[in-house]
Amino acid sequence: MKVYLVKYALTEGIKEIDAEATSDPEIVKIQYVYLHGDEWCHTRNVAIKLAKEMRLKKIKSLKKQLLRLGNLEFK
Repeated sequence: MKVYLVKYALTEGIKEIDAEATSDPEIVKIQYVYLHGDEWCHTRNVAIKLAKEMRLKKIKSLKKQLLRLGNLEFK
């Protein structure tokens, strides 16, 4: 079955791949690797939505990191 891999969306983009279904509907298998529900999607639209959420979360994290570094004082 075709699925959209979003696990590496921020570094490699969204990938359309062939995967095998497993007995658990939240898990698919690619060769010897098992992907869990938040790492893949059935549709491209959902994959894009997840990737956008991942991007916003990463931006928020980086802003917090920049703030911490900006407030860092050396004595």
